[in-house]
Amino acid sequence: MKECSKCHSILEDNSFSKRVSAKDGLHPWCKVCTKQYRSDNKDHISIVSKQYFSENRDIILKKSKEYHTRNRETELERGRAYYQENKNKVKESLKRRAVKVSDAQKRYYLANKEQLNEKQREYHKNNKLKAKNRNLQNNFGLTLDEYNNKLLSQNNVCAICGDFDKDRALAVDHNHNTGQIRGLLCKSCNLILGRIKEDVNTLINMIAYLKLYNGE
Repeated sequence: MKECSKCHSILEDNSFSKRVSAKDGLHPWCKVCTKQYRSDNKDHISIVSKQYFSENRDIILKKSKEYHTRNRETELERGRAYYQENKNKVKESLKRRAVKVSDAQKRYYLANKEQLNEKQREYHKNNKLKAKNRNLQNNFGLTLDEYNNKLLSQNNVCAICGDFDKDRALAVDHNHNTGQIRGLLCKSCNLILGRIKEDVNTLINMIAYLKLYNGE
């Protein structure tokens, strides 16, 4: 049992937060009084906390890193136990946080749209190969080296018509059902396959149509 030095109530030890520096290892105020104080002085506490962190940033970060390194397994186990006991609460909290982050990102983007777009254009200009490699991997699971090897095996021309557009890279053609990479195509051939929905019968009919009206 312990007396709260704020409200002077005699309470169980679990009604007090832990404080390592205290003789009994407990905070002098009970959790209710502490919560009320923080609520009544939220702005002041925020200012003082930010100022303290700013003045002691390196020391705080160093101690924090050392603590987490020493107690990594304990913290992980505590986190797992808390999650198992509060699954719904955690999921709802993550949803609310995701909405807040999303809204904040949208506001930031709208307020800094021109600067962000300019930075992105500048990045792509200075990192064309890196950007192309990331784009290939994200969309097709293909690295830039693999793309270049396939391009070389096709003699740098479209796999269907044999043409080459010096101003536009050949597009990666893949099976939309299996994801299998088939070849590299020029824009026209790639668009044709897409428009006819890769239907072989339609292609056969197109060939027959051309032969009919071309007098073949």
